Amino acid sequence: MAKVTVILDENNKVLGAIRSGPVQAGNITVQLRPHPSAKHRHQELEVPNEAMLDTDDLRKHLLGKAAAR
Repeated sequence: MAKVTVILDENNKVLGAIRSGPVQAGNITVQLRPHPSAKHRHQELEVPNEAMLDTDDLRKHLLGKAAAR
């Protein structure tokens, strides 16, 4: 399972998502640092590794799990 951090607005609308933890791209490391905002919340979800290969599949998993919480 892969861990993904989902960013939601105050109405629980998904604004974006990024793989949790540091992501290495060449000589650059990217990691989300949540901003303490009253309007946004960050939720870490687990999705199957296979879903990370297809954007439509990943979108379905994220929207389904984020809506369920």
